[in-house]
Amino acid sequence: EVCHAVIKSNELFLSLSLSSFGMNHDGIGNSCGTKGHEAAKLMAAHITANTNPFSWSACSRDYITSFLDSGRGTCLDNEPPKRDFLYPAVAPGQVYDADEQCRFQYGATSRQCKYGEVCRELWCLSKSNRCVTNSIPAAEGTLCQTGSIEKGWCYQGECVPFGTWPQSIDGGWGPWSIWGECSRTCGGGVSSSIRHCDSPAPSGGGKYCLGERKRYRSCNTDPCPSGARDFREKQCADFDNMPFRGKYYNWKPYTGGGVKPCALNCLAEGYNFYTERAPAVIDGTQCNADSLDICINGECKHVGCDNILGSDAKEDRCRVCGGDGSACEAFEGFFNDSLPRGGYMEVVQIPRGSVHIEIREVALSKNYIALKSEEDDYYINGAWTIDWPRKFDVAGTAFHYKRPTDEPESLEALGPTSENLIVMILLQEQNLGIKYKFNVPISRTGSGDNEVGFAWNHLPWSECSATCAGGVQKQEVVCKRLDDSSVVQNNYCDPDSKPPENQRACNTEPCPPEWFIGDWSECSKTCDGGMRSRTVLCIRKIGPSEEETLDTTNCLTHRPIEKEPCNNQSCPPQWVALDWSE
Repeated sequence: EVCHAVIKSNELFLSLSLSSFGMNHDGIGNSCGTKGHEAAKLMAAHITANTNPFSWSACSRDYITSFLDSGRGTCLDNEPPKRDFLYPAVAPGQVYDADEQCRFQYGATSRQCKYGEVCRELWCLSKSNRCVTNSIPAAEGTLCQTGSIEKGWCYQGECVPFGTWPQSIDGGWGPWSIWGECSRTCGGGVSSSIRHCDSPAPSGGGKYCLGERKRYRSCNTDPCPSGARDFREKQCADFDNMPFRGKYYNWKPYTGGGVKPCALNCLAEGYNFYTERAPAVIDGTQCNADSLDICINGECKHVGCDNILGSDAKEDRCRVCGGDGSACEAFEGFFNDSLPRGGYMEVVQIPRGSVHIEIREVALSKNYIALKSEEDDYYINGAWTIDWPRKFDVAGTAFHYKRPTDEPESLEALGPTSENLIVMILLQEQNLGIKYKFNVPISRTGSGDNEVGFAWNHLPWSECSATCAGGVQKQEVVCKRLDDSSVVQNNYCDPDSKPPENQRACNTEPCPPEWFIGDWSECSKTCDGGMRSRTVLCIRKIGPSEEETLDTTNCLTHRPIEKEPCNNQSCPPQWVALDWSE
């Protein structure tokens, strides 16, 4: 929605409001435009003699940069269709002089008052023969005069010699700054470096710099000491001493379904609710427990198995970074024995160091998968007590126990395990079968390159990138072992024979109609009851970057209101000067 442009214009003068991309006006929730601080600029709430609508304030620069860095500006990436537009060759202030501009605002008898700097503030004669202004500058090209310029015209709020304007200068990038402090002391953080478009800065309508403004790199990638507190857990715990709705809670990370992986969602320990404590976790926080990918600016970014940001290093089936899959062997089987009277039965033993562990029932049943140590200490579903499905930290890895209502239960872990484990089944009815597979480390001399071949393969089609209006599916190309089709590092395959990645369109049908709701306008009055309005349209997305406006009857939900009262408080008394007596 933030990428729809909503313009409110005022005759010849500047457009007063447009799509703000989530930015606050200067002076609203920030210091720009307030006393003692930088003047309001492009995002000024009102155009006055003291504002500069042709440049960005520090506040609006920060807002738009945060918006784009968050990934919400992808709707701006499409290249719009080319439309030839014949721009007027004459400046508006040359077509309508200052007197005519006054008549537009104050009636047929109005004319310019030769008062103040016309390029910053146009003063006009009112019906009561007083000089008044609405603080809007004269239109571009309006004639002006200063102590040093006998005949000039207005250009971007300044009086310049008539017929001239400053030469446009395109911006150029300055040098990169030194790398900043690492966001973490261990476990893989990020540091950043920035550059500015100031060598030179764009001026006179020149182009802004294109390219990367901020870059990131991995740092402090060594594992944290054993027993160190989880990084996301620490961020939640930092809110323990801050009241939430008047109460104090102990907060733990919540990473369940329906939440953004890079938002800090925390669960109140001992209570049945969670909440978003911060819109973004600290840079360098893992997106989820079973991935090396990390969050940067609230977005999940890929990290290779070498813990380097953006690296394409891959783990093989043995969880060896850059390996060829020869350091382990696959072990899988099927268990369907039963006990007439029920009880616990051993399914399979999982040796220490095993990886990619998958235990899965073949059908829904009243039986339960259990897990214990060699010393008969149960970690999951022991002593005839059934645990809730969740993540269990066992033997140096995370086991995910899942028990959907409409699917067979399962137990999965990436590994490697730090001890020998035994998978059990608690039988309460006939065992319809359990499938298991995992990879066990082996000792082998040599690299293994000569024992097996490798070949390029297309992965299955990815999910469609959009549910409607045209998305994209891709088939990534990966290098696989020929014996078991496990993925290995790309350098084991011949780079010259690598096929191209496949891509196809999907879900090309238009999206259902929906309401587009623009931002509220400024209130028409500051007190005594005014009105504010917003644009409400029924739209339908028909392509990745194309929408059409429909009749409002096509949107089936209740139409949002377009106008509402505002500033209903009474106006305070004020002094009013009457006309001079004779």
